Amino acid sequence: MVIVKALQETETIQINKNILKTILIHTGSRITLDFLKNMKNRNYLIEAIRKKTIELEKENWHIEYTWIKAHAGHERKELADKLAKEGTREIEICYSKFPRSETEHQEREISIKKWQQLWDNTTKGIATKEFFPQIKDRLKMKITLTSNFTAMVTAHGKTRSYLHRFKIIESPVFPCANCNQTVEHVIYDCGKLNNERRKLIVDISKEDHWPAGKTC
Repeated sequence: MVIVKALQETETIQINKNILKTILIHTGSRITLDFLKNMKNRNYLIEAIRKKTIELEKENWHIEYTWIKAHAGHERKELADKLAKEGTREIEICYSKFPRSETEHQEREISIKKWQQLWDNTTKGIATKEFFPQIKDRLKMKITLTSNFTAMVTAHGKTRSYLHRFKIIESPVFPCANCNQTVEHVIYDCGKLNNERRKLIVDISKEDHWPAGKTC
């Protein structure tokens, strides 16, 4: 934006149009210079700089851009920084566009918030809520989905308590423990899964204490 403003200010200089004139623009933004060289970059401000440069060249202005290191004691750079800070005290909005990435970020945050409200209010997925109460936290996780994992976090399909609930089997009791085979029984108590549980305890103990809660 500063470069755009500098080029706009150059237009106001009253000099014979037939004389070749040179303006040297120093900037501490190396990325801006890289963007200007990359013709595939169609950023709004980069395009504005290119357009204004072409307009000035038609008026016999020669524009050069150079990079200078920030905070290196360059007298004019320090003066520019000082003036920029002073200008922010009584700033006028000169650029009101948002980058696409910021718009996408804001829309994503709004969507997640609405999703969370729906998730909090629904009466379904009660078992899954115990594992994933926060949508934002779940989206940050990389989880390999398997049929067994899905059955555990939804409490559907694999346990005797679930099969009994839908009258597929006569009893929810698991013979090895003489108790109902629920998700909690499978995770914490089932003797047939001791080897798997030991591995689980080792992994969880790296970041938490056993027995851990369901919340991932």
